[in-house]
Amino acid sequence: MVSTEDPNNRVKIDVFVRAFAPRGAEDVPATIVRRLEKLESEGKIDEYETHVWGRKITAPRSGEEPVCGGWILERIEEFTEWADEHGVCFDPCLVEREVHSEMTGERRTEITLPVVCLALYRGENVVGVVPCRDADGGVQRSVSDCLARLESNRKRLSVGIRS
Repeated sequence: MVSTEDPNNRVKIDVFVRAFAPRGAEDVPATIVRRLEKLESEGKIDEYETHVWGRKITAPRSGEEPVCGGWILERIEEFTEWADEHGVCFDPCLVEREVHSEMTGERRTEITLPVVCLALYRGENVVGVVPCRDADGGVQRSVSDCLARLESNRKRLSVGIRS
């Protein structure tokens, strides 16, 4: 196992996958889980957890409670805070756009979710989220790149996307 007794050193990866992957990406979630299982068995991470989400979610209006998917919105907020602090963004993988209902006249924010997303934690702190790219349009970091980096580490996991 990677961590010591200190819970602040526990290394966890949350993997988020779409319930229905698009054509051509059906095997991607299973492949990622196999790679995470291997990282865990090699002691490079302490644990991983898989979460399933849909293709998109609608954010509630200001002051409203979410009807459903509140946990997803909380995670997106957590990821966005991390991204802002580290000069990265999630375009085009996590995209917000305004939608308008012709029937009701309402406007809402709709968030398109990535097919696969990894969130890396040390203790309770987010230390990386992929896919992402530098906010200036520079370096892109994919899920596959992140896993390859973790797999190539011989000893203890050096968590973090920016290096």
